Amino acid sequence: MTDKNRTEVPTAWLIRAGSNGEREDFVLGHGLAFGGWDDLPDLSGVLSRGEMKGILRWLLPAKSKMSVANYSGQLWALRAHVSIGDLVVLPRKKTRQIAIGVVIRAYWYRNDPDPSRRHVVSVDWKRTDVPWEAAHEDLRNSLSSLRTIGAIKCDDGAQRLREMMTTGRDPGTSGIDAAKFAMALAINAGANSDERDLTVEGATTKWNVGSFDPDSQLRSLIDALYPDVDQPYRLLEFLIDDGLRRVSEHMESVGELDVIALLDEAGTPS
Repeated sequence: MTDKNRTEVPTAWLIRAGSNGEREDFVLGHGLAFGGWDDLPDLSGVLSRGEMKGILRWLLPAKSKMSVANYSGQLWALRAHVSIGDLVVLPRKKTRQIAIGVVIRAYWYRNDPDPSRRHVVSVDWKRTDVPWEAAHEDLRNSLSSLRTIGAIKCDDGAQRLREMMTTGRDPGTSGIDAAKFAMALAINAGANSDERDLTVEGATTKWNVGSFDPDSQLRSLIDALYPDVDQPYRLLEFLIDDGLRRVSEHMESVGELDVIALLDEAGTPS
């Protein structure tokens, strides 16, 4: 149940590997993620969360309604919502590191003698060594959820984790917002004056633009504004650099950040 042509922002999923990290080596070594759940049949044919709940209620009669609802929600997420292109995050209990990967195959039933290894998604683990302390507190709190499987809910979580997967650093929400503001500032300045020729040369930004443009909306904007540029993401990087330079020069000049004055300097109506 994966739409390969979907355009929404990819989701980041927390999928643990045992309460004490007992499955970590296996999932990282085999390119998998899964939450356990012994003695469940192949769930490929389950078509709704209600149907999932009914199966669990029948198989787990001793469990409370709350437990069945909790388990069915997590299993339905694994079965129907964890999609190709989504991120999977594994807080590693043994090493206090964070592993981050990309889903390359949605839910499938794996014939394995160990029943806890059967309900899986395939993951290309890109990083397995990001220090726990590299994540900001709000992201660490999301990764400390007691759920075995769940979406990361903190602000800009997926974008930040994608950046961490590339750089090993959490930019936080303010960093992403600052980059977008700087880009917009440079676009407006370039669009309203001949002060500077905007080219792709000289970009030095650390940003991985894919981390804050996962749905390609900014690329579409650049394609529309600069149709002759054949490297839109390099231009995006340059624009961020240019905007940050303008902010820095403005603050050196007036001693503080005056947004209205900064916009006036850039030729943007206040």
